[in-house]
Amino acid sequence: MIQITSKELNNREPIRFGEQTGTLDLYDGLTTPFSSDVVVLTEDHISQIEDFVELSAANYSNEATLVQLQYGLPSLVTRVDCTVGVDGNILPYEMEDSPSGQGITDVLHKAAGAPGLKQILLGHFEDMLDTVPTVIVSNSRSHGTDDALIVGEDRYVNIGHNPDEIRTDSPVVVKAIPGRIDSREPYMRLRSQAVAPLVTEGDKLYAERIGLLRSVSSAADLLRDGDNLSSQVVKARLGSMALGVSIYLSAEDRKRFGKSGTVTASRLERDLEAYKEHSGALVQEFIPPIQIENDQDRTNAILRVFTLLGRQQGKITARAIGGCYVARNEVLLHGASNAVSGAILVQ
Repeated sequence: MIQITSKELNNREPIRFGEQTGTLDLYDGLTTPFSSDVVVLTEDHISQIEDFVELSAANYSNEATLVQLQYGLPSLVTRVDCTVGVDGNILPYEMEDSPSGQGITDVLHKAAGAPGLKQILLGHFEDMLDTVPTVIVSNSRSHGTDDALIVGEDRYVNIGHNPDEIRTDSPVVVKAIPGRIDSREPYMRLRSQAVAPLVTEGDKLYAERIGLLRSVSSAADLLRDGDNLSSQVVKARLGSMALGVSIYLSAEDRKRFGKSGTVTASRLERDLEAYKEHSGALVQEFIPPIQIENDQDRTNAILRVFTLLGRQQGKITARAIGGCYVARNEVLLHGASNAVSGAILVQ
């Protein structure tokens, strides 16, 4: 096992890291490649991640959910997907407001000999709600989530249920598909009990407000270096994970980071039009992932760090509790079957 601090990572010089140790059994027959190598977040990086979450949450769209009405928060748990720049600072990609992956991360932490996230998350729910929420997976989704590993099977409603038969007075988290009305509509009567967004899940308006992304309405608005497109990411205004994300790399960056998972210039323009018609389109300068090297040739990695949201003396507070890194050959990084994951710890 290799243990390194997050300050040793960057997006320019590769570091030997993320060697696959084996596979972990998760849920519903799902397994994932696993690395026993561990990242420990430095104090500076913890503060930078927490500052980003607090700023993002303060600029989030309001929705009439339980957690918004009671605490003025978009969610109780968020996840920051980020990298480390050449200057050694955290560079965020975005904040997930109803994140999956908590259960998988708990398994990864325990496999690495750490306590895990489950008790921290359950303690936060008890502190804020006096109970643990029920997680309901929308029938519009094609598969379940890993949330039962945290809240327990008795507080987890997977796909295949009848929404009209759900009767609960407890707080809920509805795992719908961002931007899909049909995915959330059967559960709208539960919005006043929700402790994560339902209508505004995956809304990136906060990122526009803080200057992380900017609106783009046509190909003329794309980022350019002279006459050529520069490396950039176009995203749907409403979406999550790898849905509604298109990465274009310049010829130079394709040599550095590979072209797998990227789009051509013409495809970028077509995706832009599709995103614009769906919910609007946003553009972001391409921020290179962390560069690593291992025997599986997984060369690109990002950090995914969970935070707990609360309020103290009227101010939004965020607390980073750890997470996981994800590494694969592609520059579009998420929990795909060819991606290896490992634990990120906080001291």
